[in-house]
Amino acid sequence: MPRIRFPLPSALVAACLASTLGAPAAVLADELDPLKATAEQSAVYTMGLLQARELHSMNFTDDEFALYAEGLSDGYSKQPKLPLNRWLGPALRAEHGRKRARIVEEQRASEAFLAYAAAEPGARTLESGLVFTELEPGRGAHPSPDSIVSVHYYGTVRDGTVVERSDEKGDPVRFALREASACWQQGLQLMRAGGRAKLVCPAVLVYGDRPPSPVVTPGAVLTYEIELHAVQ
Repeated sequence: MPRIRFPLPSALVAACLASTLGAPAAVLADELDPLKATAEQSAVYTMGLLQARELHSMNFTDDEFALYAEGLSDGYSKQPKLPLNRWLGPALRAEHGRKRARIVEEQRASEAFLAYAAAEPGARTLESGLVFTELEPGRGAHPSPDSIVSVHYYGTVRDGTVVERSDEKGDPVRFALREASACWQQGLQLMRAGGRAKLVCPAVLVYGDRPPSPVVTPGAVLTYEIELHAVQ
């Protein structure tokens, strides 16, 4: 579960564009054709998709989003209609408030999701809040906190979107258990090598309010299905 740097806040992105970029005015590109796009074009397009996911935390109305897009475009072309130094503080405070509200909303939804998961057949809720369900028993050893483990896994958010996964056709991911999240440390120690389990992890046991990607909302519960291949 590698960790990457948290993305810049969206208002700050606009501010940076307005103040530092020397790019010419944006030129409209032809609509992306997924079948003809180069790797670089696909990567740049996906950057936009990721930024759009982050913007969902702002809960913009249509009118507000139009203003945001106008500010982004004006900043990119270095033709702002408002002085950045006058409005940067209010913009960052507004963004913080909106993101905080989105976190609270996600936390409430995640609590309901955890309660639902805990009521499923075979589910076991640990004192930490982790909901553990054995899907397939293993016959090998239990990991200890000092073990090196090899796993295949995938992780999803509440709507089922896959946000993390190992290479199903490649070798299992190998790592020291003590370097994993608290959720994985607790859950894998309940498994045996050769087994498969589902871990429904409260945010506090995974990424908390600082997920590694805009694909994961701050405060979000994450569900992992893990197949434990080996314990050393």
